[in-house]
Parts: sequence; structure tokens; C-alpha cells
Amino acid sequence: MAMYLVNAFSLNMLSGDNLTVKVRKLTVDEAKRLLAPDGHLASDVVLAVGHADTARVIGALLSLPEADINRMVEVAQTRPTVKMAGRDKALVAQYIGPRLPEGATKLPEGARIEFFLVEL
Repeated sequence: MAMYLVNAFSLNMLSGDNLTVKVRKLTVDEAKRLLAPDGHLASDVVLAVGHADTARVIGALLSLPEADINRMVEVAQTRPTVKMAGRDKALVAQYIGPRLPEGATKLPEGARIEFFLVEL
């Protein structure tokens, strides 16, 4: 069983047939408790945010330490591919708003991130 941190969810991320997908909206605090129960990203979280600026904003919103945010940004530059199988989970940090400006570290006015837990 894996736990992914992603900024989008697609059916292309599913591996297998006849999967049931459950989606539940989370608060920022619930997302932080799930990903970083001791204040740092849990070691078993698979990072797969696809954009460096989005990774910075998500890390700041979750009040993660700079080392965790830097790791998220580094992984984002590789544009990882996710394939979820039975019992996997993904925390989706869905950005909603205008295009993020280059180098953004916080949400622009009128933008928000909503968190969803996707479970197979």
C-alpha cells in the first residue's frame, strides 16, 4: 500500500481492473496530519506533484519544513508518473485559480488549494 502526494488525479493513474475509487474532501489540518503527523513529511509518502511552483505553494500551505519543500520541488522537476493499485491512497492537492506566477511561494489572490483523499 502506498500513499502519494499529487496535484491532480486521473483515471490514467489506476493500475488494474474493476477498482473502486473513494474520494473524500479534507481540511488543510486533516491533510497535514495525514502527510506530516510529526511536522515532517512521513517517510512513506511518495511525492508526485508535477510542478515546482505548485510544490512550493502546497508545502507552505501545509507549513512543512524547508527541507521537505525543497525535496518536493526537486521531485516535481522530474514529473513522476503514478500508477496506483489496490489499497493505495493519494492525497490530491487540487489548485484552483489563475495560473501560478513563475517562482510562486504562496497562493495568488482568488486562488485556493482543496485537498482530497483518494482511496482504492
